[in-house]
Amino acid sequence: MEVREKLPEAFLAIVPKGADPWRYAEAIRVEAARREFMPYIRYTAPGYHTSRAHLFLAKKLEWFEAEVRAGKSPRLMVFLPPRFGKSEETSRRYPGWLLGRNAEWNIGIVSYGAELAEELSADARRVVLSDEYANVFGRTYEPEADSSIELDRSSKAVNHWRVAGHRGGVRAVGVGGALTGRGFDVCIIDDPIKGRKEADNEGVREDLWSWYRGTLRTRIEPGGGILLVQTRWHHDDLAGRLLEAQAGRWEVINLPAVAEEGDALGRAVGEPLDPKRYDQGALEEIREDVGDRDWWAQYQGKPTPDDGEFFKREWFTNEVDPRDDGPCFAYLDSAYGKENRARKGDRSVWGVVRLERTRFRLIYLKVGRPSYPELKEDALNIQQTWRPRAQIIEDHASGQSLIQDLRNETRIPVIPWKVGNESKEQRAKAVTPVWQSGRAVCSLTPAQFDVFVREHLTFPNGKYDDIVDMASMALAHQAIWNAPVRRKVVYRDFRVVA
Repeated sequence: MEVREKLPEAFLAIVPKGADPWRYAEAIRVEAARREFMPYIRYTAPGYHTSRAHLFLAKKLEWFEAEVRAGKSPRLMVFLPPRFGKSEETSRRYPGWLLGRNAEWNIGIVSYGAELAEELSADARRVVLSDEYANVFGRTYEPEADSSIELDRSSKAVNHWRVAGHRGGVRAVGVGGALTGRGFDVCIIDDPIKGRKEADNEGVREDLWSWYRGTLRTRIEPGGGILLVQTRWHHDDLAGRLLEAQAGRWEVINLPAVAEEGDALGRAVGEPLDPKRYDQGALEEIREDVGDRDWWAQYQGKPTPDDGEFFKREWFTNEVDPRDDGPCFAYLDSAYGKENRARKGDRSVWGVVRLERTRFRLIYLKVGRPSYPELKEDALNIQQTWRPRAQIIEDHASGQSLIQDLRNETRIPVIPWKVGNESKEQRAKAVTPVWQSGRAVCSLTPAQFDVFVREHLTFPNGKYDDIVDMASMALAHQAIWNAPVRRKVVYRDFRVVA
């Protein structure tokens, strides 16, 4: 005898008189699955694990379908870390839901290889053939005359299957495959690059870009949509090129493994994406295993170039500080404060540089948007912690007030730093030999070091340049402070004595 959980009293109170409560509950579940994507997933995949990220993505996919229905040609990019369920949601479950609601649509599933694309297509087809799916869109539940979804018996191939009596269906193709004569109302591109080796191959990236523009893009029906869901590998991957060429055309959703400022899900900074699957400890272990480059690209969705316009990745070294004393200086590139964030350079950056015999070592980095009292407190804390010989503060914005207050209220040696007429690019270029020669190194946390390097590699086209400004100021000041003093040379008996 089947054992059922007891239905809630609140639900039983709304069941129509004479109706079977269990059948009524089932009808509600089925209707919800027809209307909304996440209830559909839960109905066709009982026990499916859902996090905030899955719920968020499901709502975005509902929006995407509505935009295609309206003929608005939506373009959506979703960046997710590996093993967070993106293919299950977008490539295995989504096609069936779309066809159940739009039986005339042709849907494309594209991946880096035909074998994977066909595997995803076969899984999507298996969902459509399930009894659960039939309850929602097919044989046993037909609230509308044209709602029944049945597969065409003549199209059993996993790379192409159709809905009986309709023109709609699913076609799977690998990157580089032929698409002549075929059009898509929705094209789902799921991980178009196989792995690191292919991502680092310029020829592979160029072939993908050419195939997308010359083949795939031309097969999108008027008003049709393109959904690109992937793990990022390289700044010049398909997503990177599309964002460079059509930045305003695409809606971009990046759901990093560890939340950063302005998180799309509203998470606190540092909060894991799906703590039930990967908690903070597990993510730290992954980061240690894969290294910073793949961590930031694949897990945070922020790949950086190996070589920037002004700086190269190989110039930067992060190592354990061999000593904890010695002369140092503190540097501040200040912002305009929390009340004015409209400017590009709206962050304040502190750095502390220790002087060694042959090198400069960056031992402290702090980036943020502090209020003026907080900025002042930072100056006091840095002086107490590092005992710098002086604090060199850029003489503009909130830095001007800070210079005056530190001079009037403390005994901290403060040196105003005036930026000349040189551009940011000129100032950065002037210190590139110091990094290139290895005379400047870092002793930062891995996260701080990666932020430091990423901003240098994307300079001057990155979102921020405050860290570059601070580092350029520090090295320029050291070049002046360490300039050799010319001495009078005295000869005596053909020997230099002074």
